This record gives sequence, structure tokens and C-alpha cells, in this order.
Amino acid sequence: MATKTKGVIEKKVGERLTLGFRYHSPTLDDGETITGLSVTAQAGITAGTGQISGREVYVPISGGTAGTDYTIRFTITTDQGQTIIDDYVVKVKA
Repeated sequence: MATKTKGVIEKKVGERLTLGFRYHSPTLDDGETITGLSVTAQAGITAGTGQISGREVYVPISGGTAGTDYTIRFTITTDQGQTIIDDYVVKVKA
């Protein structure tokens, strides 16, 4: 199981964004598919229901307080038994 902070995303307080990420080699082997997705967010920001589309995952996010950074955690599982955890920082602007 690997955990990585993948990047920083900025959003404004009133925005509702859909975050989307593609998993590819070397994280996933050729032919490996995503079979499960869990998304968790720090208190104060809302992550909606995540969706899987092939090797891509999507989740809507909203809310947050201006000047605050939040962590959104994506946990995926694959048909080859991998569990991969990626953290993204969401910076909320006024």
C-alpha cells in the first residue's frame, strides 16, 4: 500500500468542482482495472460520491472556508489486489 501527496488544487469558496484523475503505468499494470473507490475529505469540505470510469476516478467537491487547506484522500482498489492511496490538498480561496 502506497500513500502519496499528489498535488495542490485551488478552488473558490462558492465553487463546486469535479476532480478527476487517471491512473496509469507504473501505478497500474497493463490490463489492471480499478474495482473500488473510496473518497474521504477533512471536516469542512464536502466530497460527493466518487465514480470510476475505466482507469479514471471522479468526485465532486464543494464548500470549505477561505484561507484553509483541506486534504482529500482517494483510496482505490484493483482487480489485481492493489490498494493505492493518494492525497490531494485543496486550497480554498475567497
